Amino acid sequence: MKKITLLFFLFIGFQTFSQKLFIETGKTASSFEYKDSNGISLENLQPSTNNYLGIGIKKQLFIKNLELIFSFTYNSYGAKGSDTALGNYFEWNTDYIGLNIGLDYSVFNIDKLTFYLKVGSSMEFMVQGNQIINSQVYNIQGVEEFDNSVIFFKGGAGILYPITENSSFYVQYLYGKSLALNNDINLSNAALKIKSNMVGLGILVAL
Repeated sequence: MKKITLLFFLFIGFQTFSQKLFIETGKTASSFEYKDSNGISLENLQPSTNNYLGIGIKKQLFIKNLELIFSFTYNSYGAKGSDTALGNYFEWNTDYIGLNIGLDYSVFNIDKLTFYLKVGSSMEFMVQGNQIINSQVYNIQGVEEFDNSVIFFKGGAGILYPITENSSFYVQYLYGKSLALNNDINLSNAALKIKSNMVGLGILVAL
C-alpha cells in the first residue's frame, strides 16, 4: 500500500506540468511462459483474454513529435492449460496495478490521422489472483512465483484522430513481455514470464 500511495503522489506531481490527459480501456490477451528448475517448459498453456484500464498524462519533450508518457493501469492476466499425461486442468487469473513510463513518437500524418510508435516499461503489483487445478481454487497471493513486483517491457503502434480542437480519439496495439516473476536465484532456477497482447481505445484531452 505504501508503494501505491507513493506512485499516486508522483502521478499528481507530474500532472501539474503535463499537457495532455488520457484514459483508455481495452482487451489483453495474455499467456504464461513457465520453465521448471530443470529448464523444462510447461506445455499446452493457452492464452486468456481479459480487460484492462489505464489513465495517464503526456508531455512534449525536446522535439515536436516526441512525448513522455506516465500512467497507471489495472491489468488482468491469465492462462489455461492441461496435463494430458495425468488428465489435470490448470487455470490462472491475476490482477495487477501498474506504473508505466514510456515514449510516443508521431511518425507521419495522413489527412487528420496521426500514426505513432510507442515504447515503454512498467512495474506492476498483484492485487489479487487465483489458480484452479481441476475443480479446486487456490489463492496465489504470497506464492513466490507470483507475489513479487513484475517488470514489463512493451512496444507497439497506434492511430490518433482529432474529435475537437482539444480532444482526440485513438486506437493502439501493444505487445509486452515481463522479466521472470521470481528472480531470486537462491530459491530455484524456475522461471515464470507473462506475455501480453493489448488492443485498446482511448480519449486524449489537452489541458
